[in-house]
Amino acid sequence: MKQIHDPNRLNMYLKKFKIKDFFDNDISDQLRLFKFDRGEYLYSDGDYLNYFMFYVEGKAKVFSRLSNGKSLLLSFYQPLEILGDIELFNDEHVTVNVKTITESYCVGIHIDYVRQYLTEDNKFLRFLCQGLGNKLNRCSNNSAINLLYPLENRLASYIVAIDTKDFSESNNLTFYDSLTEISELLGTSYRHLHRTVNNFVDKGILEKSKSGYIIIDKKPLDKMANDLYS
Repeated sequence: MKQIHDPNRLNMYLKKFKIKDFFDNDISDQLRLFKFDRGEYLYSDGDYLNYFMFYVEGKAKVFSRLSNGKSLLLSFYQPLEILGDIELFNDEHVTVNVKTITESYCVGIHIDYVRQYLTEDNKFLRFLCQGLGNKLNRCSNNSAINLLYPLENRLASYIVAIDTKDFSESNNLTFYDSLTEISELLGTSYRHLHRTVNNFVDKGILEKSKSGYIIIDKKPLDKMANDLYS
């Protein structure tokens, strides 16, 4: 995480997402802009929460680590998302992992200021309640997907979700995530995942490369994914 001093970029995000409208009073002097590199953790399980954040640019995946050491995919983040809303009220350490898929930017407010001054801000509290309700619905939906959808649908949805380019035949996307990591996130065995990936290869959807898998035909993935994970 790197705090950057770029007033123009900060103001662009504030206007784009109307962030100032989430508060009864002007708190512009408390807003900070942060940059995260690709593959960097915004939050990690067990971290102490220092900043309440608005996720304003990029893509990130959210997953939890289970007691057996494995991970489970919870959702994907795209703007505008809120980070730190649950921890704000229970005053506990972070309980999930949020890892960037692309370079990302967040607008943050120090958590001490939020707890001291904003927990009685009615407009801010209404905004948080709406966001928490949306997260609950999305978590329930994604949990049902993990339990009920076949692996090929979940894998297709995962690949589509981490796609950071506009696809064209001349600009194929390569995804590099290890199959071991993906199998944990999708709650399946490495062997089952490997069979499913090979099936995609046999159908001409993917092609194995030295560094990962190249998406040759994205249309079948879009059809199987059907915007499953949110």
